[in-house]
This record gives sequence, C-alpha cells and structure tokens, in this order.
Amino acid sequence: MATTDPVMCDPLSGARSENAFFRLDAMLQAQSPLTVEPTFDFREAATIYRTARSKGKAIREHTDCLIAAVALRTDAVLLHSHRDFDHLAEVFPRLRVQRHSQE
Repeated sequence: MATTDPVMCDPLSGARSENAFFRLDAMLQAQSPLTVEPTFDFREAATIYRTARSKGKAIREHTDCLIAAVALRTDAVLLHSHRDFDHLAEVFPRLRVQRHSQE
C-alpha cells in the first residue's frame, strides 16, 4: 500500500486528539510514498479537472485531480471513498479505482 502527500492531509486534519494525530501520522508514514512531481502532476491535475468538467463531471476538489494524476502516472490503484474518483475513472479509463466502504 502506498500514499501521496495530498492524501495525508485529510485524515490528519480530522484527528480528534493529538494522540490520534500521532497514531495516524505514524500509520501514514509507514506507507510507501508516491511523491508528487510538481512539474508534471500539477499541470496534469489541471488537465484532468478541465477534461472532466468538459465531459459533464464536476469535480469538487482540485486535490482529487492531483491524487488522480499521481495514480495515473504511477499506474497505482486508487483506493477511495469519494464519488469524484468514480467520476474521474469514467472519464479516464486508465485510472484504476477501488471504492472503500466506510461502514
């Protein structure tokens, strides 16, 4: 399992205590890193956002497009619980997604 920097922000910002923050941080740091390559990934994220919008898919968070750009570049399967990633996979068939139920 791997993660990328933008993914780390969401669970860490939602930690309910300092202890939970440190436990989450340790768990995330233990994952293999998929680094953001700014020169490529930010531009690709903008292209992903614009292409999805042109196909009628409104993506709520630009960060999701950045995460998708990293997944596409590294050919990683994107484990998610946000419907926007399903929308992106409809527009970008190379984007491999796996929905994770939070139940």
